Amino acid sequence: PARVLEFLNSMRANTKAYLRIWRPEASYTVDGRDLSNPPASLALILGRAQTGGAGALNFRGSKVAEIEIPAGERLVTGSKTIQVEVKE
Repeated sequence: PARVLEFLNSMRANTKAYLRIWRPEASYTVDGRDLSNPPASLALILGRAQTGGAGALNFRGSKVAEIEIPAGERLVTGSKTIQVEVKE
């Protein structure tokens, strides 16, 4: 448990809030590298890949940006998801 907590605490500080902006488009992680919004031909191949075995393939939204917001001496816990539709 101590090693898991050490690893998780090293990922993000709990004295900052993080604002993540993403699109509901395909994004894959292959061998530890993010492939955001791949071409349709590659997405078909990755979509057919089995996620069992090595577990090296994940599907999630395509991250556009991530902004750190310092919280000073306060601790930040929890999460909140808000969906916003942008129309041109």
